[in-house]
Amino acid sequence: MTYGLDAVSLTQPQLAKLNACWNNIYRRIFGYRKWESVKQVQLYCERLDFFRIIDKYRFKFYNKLYQYSNYVVRQCLLNAEQNLEFRRLYFSYDVCVGDFVPSFCVYLRFCDICCSVA
Repeated sequence: MTYGLDAVSLTQPQLAKLNACWNNIYRRIFGYRKWESVKQVQLYCERLDFFRIIDKYRFKFYNKLYQYSNYVVRQCLLNAEQNLEFRRLYFSYDVCVGDFVPSFCVYLRFCDICCSVA
């Protein structure tokens, strides 16, 4: 379900549909109804919602790209840094563009979101 999504740009409605599918898996396993939030269950299972999974994969993808010294890769990365979606990703986790972002930063952000909802 997530293969290749770190390098592809999806629209917000597409991401929302995939997130709903992801949440429905938890609903089926834990017997939740469609209107009940599964964020707390995901948090207690130490799992992320679909939005954060995609963010985690994108950070991993960009972290790898920043390690390359290849001129073409570096130029593509410089172009990507000008992209609004790219900047939003880094801004939403309060990190500077180009900084190494470990996966646990995404999980901590998800914890903050879950705790503010509860």
